[in-house]
Amino acid sequence: MNSLVSVVIPIYNAESSIRECVESILNQTYQNYELILVDDGSTDRSAEICDTYWDQIPPQRCTVIHKANGGVSSARNAGIAQARGDYFVFVDSDDCVNPNYLQAFMDAKAQYPQVGHIWCGYQAVSSISQEASQRHVLSEEQLYTLCDRKDYMELCGKCFTQMPWNKLYKTELVKKQQIKMQEDLSLGEDIIFNLDYLDAQENTQILFINDPCYIYMQGEEDSLSNKYRPDLLQIYNTIDKAMKDCLTKWNVDDQSWTAYYNGVFYGCERVFRNEYHPNNRKPNRGKIKFINSILKSEEYKQVLRNCDCISNSALAAVYRLGSYRCIQCFFKAAKLKASVKKVFTK
Repeated sequence: MNSLVSVVIPIYNAESSIRECVESILNQTYQNYELILVDDGSTDRSAEICDTYWDQIPPQRCTVIHKANGGVSSARNAGIAQARGDYFVFVDSDDCVNPNYLQAFMDAKAQYPQVGHIWCGYQAVSSISQEASQRHVLSEEQLYTLCDRKDYMELCGKCFTQMPWNKLYKTELVKKQQIKMQEDLSLGEDIIFNLDYLDAQENTQILFINDPCYIYMQGEEDSLSNKYRPDLLQIYNTIDKAMKDCLTKWNVDDQSWTAYYNGVFYGCERVFRNEYHPNNRKPNRGKIKFINSILKSEEYKQVLRNCDCISNSALAAVYRLGSYRCIQCFFKAAKLKASVKKVFTK
């Protein structure tokens, strides 16, 4: 198989990493690709570095887009619109890929042409030296694992569904179905994009390549989720609804639904923690009122009825009271009990 693959790299203030990223693409064993560098209004030397590659690489192999800053979703959409390949992949500008990244996708597609989705494993690296890294694959014994979109929640629990950079996308399908990253979302837009793509493909099988071809660089501020987001609840509601709609349509099993509700529960916990972020200037009374409105909602009560992630029956009963002050008291009491026990067991 010698299909043209478009490699879309969204870039914003990545002068320290973009060269290593691009060089990892230029060193691919599979050579029928086009490189699309999308400079999303960078204020450092990223734009200049992109133009350097534009001058060095033949025009049919490299496209550079300079645009006003609009966020990573806007940059990815601009790259998709420019893509000429039969397929496209996303690579983040602070990451890099192994030399066989594109070849692995093309070999898998050649061997399993009927499969609708091809994903690969990845290596999460905590430093450039790669001294502390984790392999994320489904199997260490076989190269390929065949799954289905009905396995979505299982794959989600193993952190393979959320990201866009470990997946091969069919360009024609994305453009025909007008599948785009939601630019009004600052978090989780890639989850919804992937759900839309999974739903659009006629063949529902997922071929997973058990080779960590993608190298995901974890920074100290690894994700955008660490900052305060006043709209975090709305973001999670949008993601949860999209996921629930797809799971219903795909007719998943009870285990998947339990996993879904567990995920919604943990999402709500993140919303509660977000409400107590130092940058939230709302008075404590307002924070409690906001959280209690969630705890007392019918949607949250449904989550409590269907999740199985609260193993402590007493804690489950406290959650059902719908009072965040009671939940706080429970955890303070549990912490105090643990401290006292530690003292007397020395």
